[in-house]
Amino acid sequence: MAKAPAGMDPGEAAALPLAGITALQGLRDRAGLPLEGARERVLVVGASGGVGHFGVQIARAVGATVVGVCSERNAALVSSLGAHEVIDYKKPDPYRGQAPFDIVLDCVEGSPFPWIALLGSRGRYVSPMPGPGVFLRSMINPLTGKKVHTVMLKSSAADLRVLDHLVEAGKLRVVIDSRYPLTDLRAAWERSMSGRTAGKIVIDV
Repeated sequence: MAKAPAGMDPGEAAALPLAGITALQGLRDRAGLPLEGARERVLVVGASGGVGHFGVQIARAVGATVVGVCSERNAALVSSLGAHEVIDYKKPDPYRGQAPFDIVLDCVEGSPFPWIALLGSRGRYVSPMPGPGVFLRSMINPLTGKKVHTVMLKSSAADLRVLDHLVEAGKLRVVIDSRYPLTDLRAAWERSMSGRTAGKIVIDV
């Protein structure tokens, strides 16, 4: 059985694999972000959420320039995770003046169409929660420089070790939004559906 990374309690360790590997595989495997010496501009949509907060940290750890999108109430958190800039999506025309992005990791919308205009000529849009538009737009990937991809998690002990190393190096941490006992699953579910979580929800058993 794999050990939790040094310094992590069991709840944090349990919250790491699913969302952390999804973020890693989305950025590295689907968007082509190198795990060292990255120079890409990365936009993380839903930067304070379960997958998004890992995406911010992984992209920053490998050298990318990271812009996080979240509500104003979570801006300080996303900055603390390493985002070079934080955008409040509720402001009018929030993306005005932004240089093109090489990668958009969309952990909220599930549709590529609002984001394609923000990509550079060979940019990549990636969604771990794709809607029909992602699959439709991905069909023309061979015909265009801008690519659209889905992320389908593949369990990987090697990828979990990558995350463990980042944790142990102080470059990745798990943000816990809230913790619930097993007897209070309903409240945990309602919290997860509220759209107001920052980080992960943990069920203590």
